[in-house]
Amino acid sequence: MSDLDTSDLDTSDLDTSDLDTSDLETPITATEGTRHRGVTLASAIGSILAVAGFVIGSRAISDNSFFTHFANGRQFWEGEGIPHVDPYSFTAAGLPVTVQSWLASVLYAGLSEFVGEWSLRVLNGVLCLVLVVAIWALAAPARHLLPRVAVVGPAIVLGTLLWSPRPLLFGLLGLAAMLLVVDHRLPKAMLLPVMWIWVNTHGSFPLAVVVLLAMLGGQVLDQLPRNAASWRAVLVSHEMKVLGWTCAGIALGGLNPLGPRLLWFPVALLEKKEALRNVIEWSAPTFETPAEWGFLALIGLLVVAAKLGAKWRHLVPGFLMVLAGLIAIRNVGPAAIVLVWAASPALSSIRTFSIDGAATGLVPRVVVAVAATVASVAIFVVTQEGPLDLRGYPQGEVTWLEERALVANPQVRLLTRETDGNYLEMRFGDRAQVFVDDRFDFYPQDVLDDLDVLVFGGDFGEVLDRRGIDVVLWEDQASLARWIDDSGQWFVAHRTPTVDQGNGDRSWLIACRVTSAAADACRR
Repeated sequence: MSDLDTSDLDTSDLDTSDLDTSDLETPITATEGTRHRGVTLASAIGSILAVAGFVIGSRAISDNSFFTHFANGRQFWEGEGIPHVDPYSFTAAGLPVTVQSWLASVLYAGLSEFVGEWSLRVLNGVLCLVLVVAIWALAAPARHLLPRVAVVGPAIVLGTLLWSPRPLLFGLLGLAAMLLVVDHRLPKAMLLPVMWIWVNTHGSFPLAVVVLLAMLGGQVLDQLPRNAASWRAVLVSHEMKVLGWTCAGIALGGLNPLGPRLLWFPVALLEKKEALRNVIEWSAPTFETPAEWGFLALIGLLVVAAKLGAKWRHLVPGFLMVLAGLIAIRNVGPAAIVLVWAASPALSSIRTFSIDGAATGLVPRVVVAVAATVASVAIFVVTQEGPLDLRGYPQGEVTWLEERALVANPQVRLLTRETDGNYLEMRFGDRAQVFVDDRFDFYPQDVLDDLDVLVFGGDFGEVLDRRGIDVVLWEDQASLARWIDDSGQWFVAHRTPTVDQGNGDRSWLIACRVTSAAADACRR
């Protein structure tokens, strides 16, 4: 054990009498025990990947969920505080709502208000850049450059689809930070602010505890063949201390404007399984996109790591997250981070076509210069372009309705799809008066059942009558639109030609109920 560097390991209260450390990995250094001055090839490649992360994250924002998060934050900065009851819909108006991502919402709207709208894209770009840097650091135990790139590359490919401008990015960063603490790359005390931010930006924070518990279970399996008292080693292990700091940070997260109920939010969400059954991100991946192929590649690398003798400490949380990712697409993003961490140590034994990542010289410096240039150009482009890509939304149709007082009017019940409901909330705030948006965990089940009928087919007339709908704004190619064409109770007041809206060929119709008080306005 002469080559074991324990300089950064807190052992002040560690009882090692029953702890078998004969096969602990050596710490990660610039080389096998030697540090080089200057830019290394590994850090140069990391800078290129980091810039790729910025480009991925700084794309124009078209995510409909972001619109409602932004609207919540705008409520705060307009002096109305964080919503405690629903301010946006006529189907759930006044019902209590938990804005679990309140801190992200306040940040989004605050940056837009006090810095400029361009800063929203820069923020998301920076978050993805930092995430790539963290993932690159988690892959350091792979030691050799090719295995390291091989495990980080699929995670970045996966991010092209899943790293959307949502509060989930804060959760992914929190998970990566926790794993860096486990690897002694960050101090344990960092978990207090990290977990507080995670609790107040995204409901995925229990993942930190789940992954740590799986890690501890794996440690027991690693010790059992040699030590029947393995539980004693686990109880005093570094991971157990990390778990304690993590739980302390989660408890600290209960100090917020909404109170401790944020801590219960993930449990309440699990009770909404029926409401989430038709939500794409809660469905299983179909592996039809390159991003999902990236997840498959990471699963394959974990299997390779298992064949190379990876420890249960890595394999148990790794395969647990594989299972989570196979259950729901929304779990694939966190799973990728855990898989990079889990597979990397065993991949260090792959030395074929080895490239020295610690090499310095002209090439690494040129690569860093290229990365800096690309980053500068990307930032300039982002600051010059608009922050939003709204081509997939009925902007002109909503303007048509606004000119006739048929939208954001409490006297008119307007029906739209859930994604367009998010757009209306960003555009009109608490005046939106939407039928539904994509907060499926919030709405009463009967509202979601009616939405299923309107989207997938059923008794359209019964739903429209029971909900008292006056005006319909809907995609012209949908079955509801064809039903309206054949119905004598409705007339089409406005129809747009089919154009490429950037999200496929889409067109809309606006239809009004013949007997509605809004009919005269529709005919103008």
